[in-house]
Amino acid sequence: METKYIKINVLLLIAIIPLSIVGYLFAVSYESLFYIYEWLLALLIISSIMLVWLKLKRH
Repeated sequence: METKYIKINVLLLIAIIPLSIVGYLFAVSYESLFYIYEWLLALLIISSIMLVWLKLKRH
């Protein structure tokens, strides 16, 4: 069960890389859409933190 949390957390954090590429595209070509990148990045980080928090709460 613990490895499940680790795998999900690693995948969430790895998702930052392609999201950053999209964020760069938004910043360069579509400035008006950059807020989407900011919110998705915040969502990924908050999801990762909450996953760790839930894992620690169960122990």
